Amino acid sequence: MTLTWNYANELGDGAEIQRNGGLTEFGRKVVKLMQEKGMIVDISHADIKTFEDCMSISTRPVIASHSNARAVCDHPRNLYDWQIMEIKRTGGVVGINFYAQFINNSKKAGVTSLIRHIEHICEIAGDGAVGIGADFDGMDALPAGIRGVEDLDLVFNELAKLNYSDTAIQKIAGGNFLRVFSDVLSV
Repeated sequence: MTLTWNYANELGDGAEIQRNGGLTEFGRKVVKLMQEKGMIVDISHADIKTFEDCMSISTRPVIASHSNARAVCDHPRNLYDWQIMEIKRTGGVVGINFYAQFINNSKKAGVTSLIRHIEHICEIAGDGAVGIGADFDGMDALPAGIRGVEDLDLVFNELAKLNYSDTAIQKIAGGNFLRVFSDVLSV
């Protein structure tokens, strides 16, 4: 369950509109209960303080279901390297978002630009910390050549050309998220 959208809510602050409060007291209770019940906490759309508060109380894997690397594209919805490392520390995964604005701050992006985010996360956190979180629903600007899930092979073929192993590509293609689901369900 995603804790926030872009705006503050009863659980905490969002990436675009905040109250500078992070997780609310209710939000802290919800995160603890989610983890006790085997639910996955998703911090995509959360602001930095909400992220920090969530990580400070998390005992199970936390994911960013559809977020990119801020070192590659400086956008408020993307994650700093230290946040990616915190997600890795929990055993979680960052799902790469295909929205062009989050790839390169424009309405036009290519698969190569998207791959930069995958490569960056692999470089700093390893291939066990990255997955696909395309966010195909409701987006108006995808990378050139990608219309939907039917074109994901373009991403995986490009990773293969960059000498990613079959094992690494399988992890990125879904294996890492399956591992998290298994870890969380073993509560």
